[in-house]
Amino acid sequence: MVIVFISMSHRFFDAVQVQDIINRYASGESTDRIAIAYGTNGTTVRNTLRHSGIVLRPSASARNPVVTDDQRQRVATLVADGSTLVDAARRCGMSKETAFKVVHAKPKAIHVQQFIIEDSATVLREYAAGVPIITIAKAHGVCGKTVRELLRRSEITLHGNKRYQADETSFDTLTPESLYWMGFLWADGCVYHSRSGAPELIVGLAPRDLAHLYALRSFLKSDRPIATRKHSVEFRLRSRRLCTALETRGFCKKRQRTPSTELIGSRDFWRGVVDGDGSIGLCRSRRSIYPQIQVAGQQPVLNALVEFFAANNCVRLNLTPLKGTWKIGTSGQTAVAMIKLLYGDAPTIALERKLVRARKYLCET
Repeated sequence: MVIVFISMSHRFFDAVQVQDIINRYASGESTDRIAIAYGTNGTTVRNTLRHSGIVLRPSASARNPVVTDDQRQRVATLVADGSTLVDAARRCGMSKETAFKVVHAKPKAIHVQQFIIEDSATVLREYAAGVPIITIAKAHGVCGKTVRELLRRSEITLHGNKRYQADETSFDTLTPESLYWMGFLWADGCVYHSRSGAPELIVGLAPRDLAHLYALRSFLKSDRPIATRKHSVEFRLRSRRLCTALETRGFCKKRQRTPSTELIGSRDFWRGVVDGDGSIGLCRSRRSIYPQIQVAGQQPVLNALVEFFAANNCVRLNLTPLKGTWKIGTSGQTAVAMIKLLYGDAPTIALERKLVRARKYLCET
C-alpha cells in the first residue's frame, strides 16, 4: 500500500483516498468541499493534488468571467428599468459582483494616438462650440483625460467653467472702486493655476464679512454662488482676463507681491489692503486711550505702504517681524492722520466695520 504524507497539515491519505480526491476535483468539486468531506482544510487537499501532479484551477476570485455583449446590454437594460442588481444578475446568469462591474464599468481608455486619428476633428469642433469635456468623453466612449490630452497636443487652450458669468473687464480700467478691490485682493485673495483650464481667483473671509464678499461679487457682476463653510465663506471665479489684469500689476505669490507704480499712489488701493490685512482699534495706556492702526504683510507690500504714508506727510514707520511675516503700526495722532488719509472724505467703498470705527475715531479727535 502506498501512503502519501503531507507535512504541512500532518494528515495521512492512503492511495484510495488520494485517487478519490483527484476524481472529485476532476469532476469540478472545489477543494474546500473535498476538505470538508475528509475533515481537513483546503490547503491540505490542494497540497495533495499538487503532490500528485494535478494542475489546480484558478480560484473563483481570480477568474474573470466572460460576459458577452448581449449579457452586458441585458443587465444594463434590466437595471435601468428598475430591477435590482441581484435580480438582474440572476436572470442573466452571472453573479451579483459581475453584474455590478458590468453596470458601473468605466469607459475604456483609448490610446491618444488612435483617438487623434479617428475623432480629432469632431472633438475639436465640439469643444470649440462649448461642449464640456466630460460630455465629449462620454459621447466618444473615452475618459476625460484622453480628451484633454488630445486638446493639448492640438495646442488648444482649455477654457474654464463657463456656467457662471462675470464682467472680465472689471480691472482693465483703474477707478476708485477697482483700485480698492485690487488692494483687498492683494491682502485676502490668491490666484490658483491648475494644470488645465483658466486660472481661478479665490477669496476667503470670516463669516462676519459675508456682506463684503457679496459686494465684491456685485462689483465683478458675477452670478457665482458664495460657498459657506463652518468657519469661513469663500468666493471663486475662473477668469483668465481678470487674473491677468492682476498679475500684470504685480499680483503673484504672496511673499513676492509688489504693487505696480499705478497702484502705489492710490489711497483706495491701500484702504483695500488695510481692510484685508490691517486693523483699526484702540491702544490703552495708563493715562489715556489712543486710536491705533496696524497692518501685517510681506516686506514688499509694507515697504510700499510706508512710502505712501511718507509721501502724504505721515510719519515713516519701521517694519517689525511678526511670526514669519512683518507688520507696521502706530497710535495717537499719527494713527489718526493715517486713518483720515485712508477713510476720510466719504470713501466710495470700505469694509463696513472698519469704516464705522474710523469715522468714530475721527469724530472724537
